[in-house]
Amino acid sequence: MYYPPSGVYNDSYAKDLIIVRTRFQWVMLILCVCLILALPFFATDYILRVTIDIFIVLIAVHGINIVTGYAGQITLGQGAFWVLAGYISGIMSQQLHLNFWLALLISIIGTVIVGVIFALPSAKVKEMYLALVTLAAHFIIIWACLYIPGIFGLIWGATGLYLTPPSFAGLVFDSTFKYYYLALGFSVLMTFIAKSIARSGLGRAFVAIRDNDKAAEASGINIVYYKLVAFAICSAYAAIAGTLSAYYMGWISTEAKTLMDTVWMVGMVIVGGIGTTIGPIFGVVSLLLMRQGVLLASPAIESFLADLGLGGIGSGGGVLILAFGLVILLFLIFEPRGMAHRWTIWKSSVRLWPFAY
Repeated sequence: MYYPPSGVYNDSYAKDLIIVRTRFQWVMLILCVCLILALPFFATDYILRVTIDIFIVLIAVHGINIVTGYAGQITLGQGAFWVLAGYISGIMSQQLHLNFWLALLISIIGTVIVGVIFALPSAKVKEMYLALVTLAAHFIIIWACLYIPGIFGLIWGATGLYLTPPSFAGLVFDSTFKYYYLALGFSVLMTFIAKSIARSGLGRAFVAIRDNDKAAEASGINIVYYKLVAFAICSAYAAIAGTLSAYYMGWISTEAKTLMDTVWMVGMVIVGGIGTTIGPIFGVVSLLLMRQGVLLASPAIESFLADLGLGGIGSGGGVLILAFGLVILLFLIFEPRGMAHRWTIWKSSVRLWPFAY
């Protein structure tokens, strides 16, 4: 629960809806915005690529957080919808020669339709069984992207599709520097939309279903409808992330996002703080930076293991999976509400200092 600083009161509904409340918060927000906008001017190409990856993955993780954190439904198909959206946008771009924006719109519509179809069993099943349904959706979608093109005599199923850089008003996003701002814009927009959904009547309906679906139904909430809406929103977020990733990489295939990548995204929601808007931000940044740190330290880790007579175990993938598992386990045991809860406690302790929280 968030408590506003001393002297700040919610004496009207308008004030209760305000996100940035104090002068200090405005100053910190402006400084953060300036830093993010100026980053491409002094950061290396490697840092920009990692940051773009954070922006794109954050969009998909927001989708998982909406369907899992707010609506209480489990999904393991986000990676498959990511790939499906990339293929749809690639077909629209390369086969039908549509521009980026039309390809993005069609990929969102197509991915949402498929997502809703696979979400229909959510009206009858929940928890582990729903996880199995979304897991089945992952394998079915990946199989369809691989083999259906071959059935119709097309060659881009297994080999993938190449995409040209997107453009807007004559500006072609053909460099890391330019694409940074495109990914940043979409990331900020989708974060704002996620926050707005959480604070709306739609978000309150999701939370009611998550907390007690029987009580929500007795209160007049159409739980089947709202579950389908949650999965549709999650699929739309996956479509935007998948399209942005496909155009950024200039190529899409079924290897773009694997089932393990989906597990990573679910882990980001858990680590960051499930059911909060800032949680996915914490989770994506922390776990992606941890991944990069482990990969950069792989040569040293391999050398250390070789000195211990354990060479051949593998350093990059093995240690990375081990670190991921330990992080998830520790958060589930010691901080199940994630980094967002710890952030709230820290802010309160700073405001109340030097008094104990």
